[in-house]
Amino acid sequence: MNKILLICFSLLSFHSLFAQDIIHTVSAKTIEAKVLEISDTEVTYKLFNNLEGPVFRMSTDKVFKIVFENGTEYSFVEDVVNHGLAPDASLQELTAKGNNLLLIFNDMNGNFDEKDAYLKEFLREDGRWNLVDIPAGADFILYVEGYSKRTAKSFASDTYFMTPTIRRMDNTDVWTGMTVDACANAFNGYRAVKAVSKALVFESLLRGLDNAQ
Repeated sequence: MNKILLICFSLLSFHSLFAQDIIHTVSAKTIEAKVLEISDTEVTYKLFNNLEGPVFRMSTDKVFKIVFENGTEYSFVEDVVNHGLAPDASLQELTAKGNNLLLIFNDMNGNFDEKDAYLKEFLREDGRWNLVDIPAGADFILYVEGYSKRTAKSFASDTYFMTPTIRRMDNTDVWTGMTVDACANAFNGYRAVKAVSKALVFESLLRGLDNAQ
C-alpha cells in the first residue's frame, strides 16, 4: 500500500453505530470492530461492542483481510492456494516437497526471545516447503513445543528443548519427532535458542521424516 487509506465514520449517525467490520488476522482469529484508519503499517479500530471504549492498533502484517460492513473486502496479503489434500492424507502426502507449511510455535515458558524466527530461518534455508501465515493456504501444520529448564548439562544457564509434531489442518497429530536440546556455550556463541532451532529442523524434523518414510 503506497497511500494511507483513511476510513472516517461518524459515531453520531445511526448507520455508523450499528454497522460492524470484521478483521480477520493471519492466525485465523476474527475481531468484530469499527475500523477507523488503515495505514501502511497499522490498522486502527474500536471494538464493535464498545464503541465508546479505547482505540486499538494492530500491525498490518498481522492482518489477513478486513470485511467491511457493506460486504466489500480489503486484503493485506496475496491469496495462497493449498494443494487440496484429502482430510486423511498420509505423512508422505502432507510433507511432500513444495507443500505449504503453517508453523505454530508454543513457547511453554514464555522466555524464548527469538520466538519462531530461527525456526523459520532454517526452514527457509532448507527450502523443502513454503512457509505460509494463513491457515487457509496451508497443507499441514508444523507444531513445535519449546521450553527451557536448568539442568546439570547447562550448569550456569538453561537448557532449551524443542519437539516437532506434524499435524493435519484439523489439528490431528500424524507424526512426532524426537526432542532436541541445546545450552549456551562457546561452541554455539552462547545462543542456545538458535542452536536448538537448527537441531530441530535438520536433525529431528528433516532427518526424522526421511527415516519415517
